[in-house]
Amino acid sequence: MASQTNSTVAKHATTSVRFENTTLIGVFGRPGAMGALLRLSNGRIARVETGDTVGGARVVAIAEDKIALRRGSRNTVLHLPDS
Repeated sequence: MASQTNSTVAKHATTSVRFENTTLIGVFGRPGAMGALLRLSNGRIARVETGDTVGGARVVAIAEDKIALRRGSRNTVLHLPDS
């Protein structure tokens, strides 16, 4: 017997990650060991490194002025303000 997925669970599992209220506020470290500070939509500050998960998305790269996030096949790049 096939199981059915609860519609609420299915909706949340397929919702695209939204970062319009998340801001990259800083990048630190050296090439190959970069970290970043994000201000999340709830006001909290998250310190992340490549491979971490934030908001359901995986941090795939951090550069001097941006961070790349991936959830499923969707990619999002956040830039430092004024960069």
